[in-house]
Amino acid sequence: MDDASRSTIAFLESLQDAMRQLGDVWNHYQRSGARPDRPYLTLSGSPFHVHELPTAREFRGCLVLGLIAHGTDGREYELGVEVLWDADSWTVTTEAWVETDDGGQQVLRELPERVTPDFQSCQRHLAEAIRNLLRFQDLVSCGAADNPAG
Repeated sequence: MDDASRSTIAFLESLQDAMRQLGDVWNHYQRSGARPDRPYLTLSGSPFHVHELPTAREFRGCLVLGLIAHGTDGREYELGVEVLWDADSWTVTTEAWVETDDGGQQVLRELPERVTPDFQSCQRHLAEAIRNLLRFQDLVSCGAADNPAG
């Protein structure tokens, strides 16, 4: 097997691990009283720009892993991790946002992004970012779980 094949297999296996881990997050939110949709994974290999005034960053692609949790308040909370890559590094972001009444999205919380030049570190950051989705439970309306005394 050549190096490119081994790298591809390592990448796919890391995605399998990430989806298993995301399933644990799904179970946690379900036990808490939220109604989460099944975890999702979206992959885009098309170059794009992220505009962060006053600059723009160019990425070669993006991978998004997450889940949507329906709170007891009727709102949809999206909990997600993005892995973006360019020629020099991997960037991992972790966010929670909610659908707004006008059909848009409002970011409720984002954790500091993690940037690393190598894939092995990216895998560690991805695993940590998925675990950090549990830190958003205080944002998701989960009924009785919202008020442990109630």
